[in-house]
Parts: sequence; C-alpha cells; structure tokens
Amino acid sequence: MGGSVSNRMAGGVIGASIAGGDNSLGAANRIDANYGSIGGGFGNTIMSGSIDSTIGGGSGNIIPTAGEHATVPGGDGNLGGGYCSFAPGYHAQAIHDGSFVWAETTQGDYASIGDDQFCIRATGGVQLSPGTSIYCGNQVRQMLNLWGTNYGIGVQGSTLYSRTSDGFAWYRGGAHNDAQYNNGGGATLMILNNAGLVNGTFVSSSDRNLKENFAAVSPREVLDKVTALPISRWNFKGDAATPHVGPMAQDFRAAFALGTDDKHIATVDADGVALAAIQGLNQKLEAEVKAKDARIATLEGRLAELERVVEGLVQKRAD
Repeated sequence: MGGSVSNRMAGGVIGASIAGGDNSLGAANRIDANYGSIGGGFGNTIMSGSIDSTIGGGSGNIIPTAGEHATVPGGDGNLGGGYCSFAPGYHAQAIHDGSFVWAETTQGDYASIGDDQFCIRATGGVQLSPGTSIYCGNQVRQMLNLWGTNYGIGVQGSTLYSRTSDGFAWYRGGAHNDAQYNNGGGATLMILNNAGLVNGTFVSSSDRNLKENFAAVSPREVLDKVTALPISRWNFKGDAATPHVGPMAQDFRAAFALGTDDKHIATVDADGVALAAIQGLNQKLEAEVKAKDARIATLEGRLAELERVVEGLVQKRAD
C-alpha cells in the first residue's frame, strides 16, 4: 500500500496493491480479492472473489464479488459488477458479463441490461469525427433498434428495410414532438400508414412557386403522341401475380422527352400527359362538332331553298 493512508487490504489477500489515496473523507480504499489493484482516490472497494480487478482512482467505485477481471478506471460511484466488465464515468453500472457502460454526470445510476453490451449515457449528445465510417458487419440482421425492436432499420438479403408498428413520417425542418404526425413546426413531406400513402392518396408537390421555365404545350400534338404510344399489359419480374397496364419508360421518354431518364415515368409527367391528351381530345371533338354544325347549317339552308322552290312549283301548278 505505497503512499496510502488508512487504506485496507483483507488478511490473506495476495498479489494486491493500493498505490495511494486515503480515508481523509471517512472512506478508505479496500481490497478483499487476490491480485486486485486500486490506484488511488478514496472509498473504492474491490470485494472478495473479484480477482484480477482494477480501480484506477476516483471515489465510491465498487467491484463486487462477481466482478472478476473487471475495471473501473476512475470517476465516481461506478460499479464493475460483471466478468470482464468496464465502468467509467459517473454512476455507471456495468453489472453484466462483458459489459461496457459509460455514464456522464447526469444524476442517477445507468446500468447495463444484458451481457456483452456497450452502453452510453451522454445527454449532451454523441459526436464522431467527420472522417469516421460506421461498419456493422457483413451479415443480414436488424442493425438499428429504437424503442425496443418494433422500430428499426435492418438488412435482409439484398434489401434495406425500415420497421415500424404503425406509421412513417418524413418532415422538413421543425423540432421533435412526441405526438404522432406532429411535424414540430416544420413541413410534412410524406406520411405512410396502414391506410396507404398520405392518408390513402399519393400527393406530389405542384405549387406554382416551386416551378419555373413555364412553356405552353400543344394538346392536339400530345393527343397524337398518346394515340401512337404502345400500351400493353405486363407484370414486374418476380411478381407475376400482380398484372399492370401501361407504357414502357423508353417509349414514353422517346415520345415526350420528360423525366430524368428512360427507365422511369414520374407520376407528375404521366398525369400531365393524360390531362393534356384530354384537352387535345376535347379540342378535336369541338372542331369536329363545329365542322358538322357548319355542314348541317349549310344543308338546312339548301333544304329551305328547295322547300321554297317546291312551294313555288306547287303554287304555280295550282294557278
């Protein structure tokens, strides 16, 4: 017990050391296990049975009977209670085998809940270097769990998925709010729930203030292109049970030069083309009706003239 004052070591303990510290505050360091080590501080205790355990310093730190090969590097009120456990900080409770528990200075104990865990209490936030990459292994499993396992992000075979018990919301800006679908003063970009997308209806932004480079289109020209557009019945590969009807993205792109590439058709473009084609069809029908009305008017005029001629002939014969 080099440099220590009133520190204690149980009788019969071998290979142990207390390098410093004292009980000036009424709490001596104590070792009751073989090969234990306390570097300093006060009120630190390594209990019997916890061989090869270490407390670096600090105060009120404990390695109980089950803490064989445990380490508490320092801090205050920490407990290394599991085999090969590690408990730094303030009131960190590494009570399970192989557990690592870090706790900052928030009041109260913070404990592991299972073996081989890495637990962090950092109410000021967790910060990683900007150059840090996080690698979670090369296997399929749920990688991130929130609020138990009902909410999380995972990896299946060639698929990244998100798990939720009810709904998914996407907000822009705002602050966190615990109430469901409350955007915290931000903007709600999307809600997906059991009823479907955005309460059962897909809504895409069409605000004039978000658009630019306006140009008129020819509805009749769009109608002609829609009329010539190949439309077929098909299904996606791997989903033969779900048939669809529609054009191919390559044909749509060639006809209208819309979208980002020839592999996708944006719903806003499909809707716009359909509406323009309806306008074109209406223009065509109106033109045809106008032409027929003009023809009918001409024929009616000719009929009226013939009726007058006939009336004249009948009157002449009667005379």
